Amino acid sequence: MDTDRSGPLTTIPGRQPAPADVGDGCAFADRCAFATARCAIRPKLLARTETHSVACWEVL
Repeated sequence: MDTDRSGPLTTIPGRQPAPADVGDGCAFADRCAFATARCAIRPKLLARTETHSVACWEVL
């Protein structure tokens, strides 16, 4: 969240997989320098409001 927004966005090298080829985890994990073992697992869906849910790893 501390990224300088005045410059271009940082890119992840490689090509995005086809939707049918994405496993249970993060679609970027295979080519992300920050990926860990938990990136291969789908996070639990959490209800945030009556109409909105999120699936993410909460920072501890």
